[in-house]
Amino acid sequence: MVTEAFDYEKNPQILIDFVWRFVRAGQARQGFDPTAVAVDSEQDRGTFLAAIRSHVQLQLGLNPETDKEKLDNETDRHYYHGVITRLTIEGHDIWVSRPLWLSRAIVGRCTAGYWGVRCDTEDVVFVKDIWRTDVEDIELEGDILRDLQEKGVEHIPTVLCHEDATGEGLRTSLINTVRFLTPFAIDTPQTTLVDKFADKPWVKSLHPRGSHLRKMVPRVHYRLVMSIAGYPLSTFEGSRELLKATYDGFIGRNAPSPLVCCSQRWFRSCDGRARESEHPSSRSESGKYHPL
Repeated sequence: MVTEAFDYEKNPQILIDFVWRFVRAGQARQGFDPTAVAVDSEQDRGTFLAAIRSHVQLQLGLNPETDKEKLDNETDRHYYHGVITRLTIEGHDIWVSRPLWLSRAIVGRCTAGYWGVRCDTEDVVFVKDIWRTDVEDIELEGDILRDLQEKGVEHIPTVLCHEDATGEGLRTSLINTVRFLTPFAIDTPQTTLVDKFADKPWVKSLHPRGSHLRKMVPRVHYRLVMSIAGYPLSTFEGSRELLKATYDGFIGRNAPSPLVCCSQRWFRSCDGRARESEHPSSRSESGKYHPL
């Protein structure tokens, strides 16, 4: 959220009030995710790096001696050196580091996708982090995928776990005779607040023509973990691999009735970038998964 421009040299109190409130807001309300925990253990970081490196080698069929440079570069696509975060999703602890993509849009789903490593088994998984639309009776992507699996639809990802990320609540506190809203940890989903302010008089005065603010929908922080982490279809090696991957994706996309509605609903819920990194439809003879 932003305000109209002001001259902080002529009106410093506005800036002072903002900074004073911001430092007392708590990390969650400052934009930090309380469900993401930094990993300090060198052993854990080494385990994560080894698992990612091994998965890259398997997927691309690389020789660690003759293809060392390419193996290093591909591993770095998933790893910020020395920086690993632990996420807990439905009781499963997952390590993640560098996202394959990260949305920079100010408004939207803020989608991010990671290769992650399960802390218990050291298996490499795919983690989708998104701010989903929060409307009544919405079907979660993980539930749709599990429904498809139960109905026997082929060539779709296997869901390991999924859930809304928990957040914090607000309580009224009295500090030096001034009443404030202060945060406290609760087991409820993290949600956006912009839609709650869209109809406020001060918003309308700042944006007299900005009816788009009134169209803002509430969003909830949601994570989905799938058991297969693959490569984009654009990395195919040869016509056989291309045709096999697209054929398997076609089979999943056009599941027979009554599965077709559910299958098409899931495919429509994913944008182009998501399809490139999340929908493994084929594993070639070399072991590479090709998402669609």
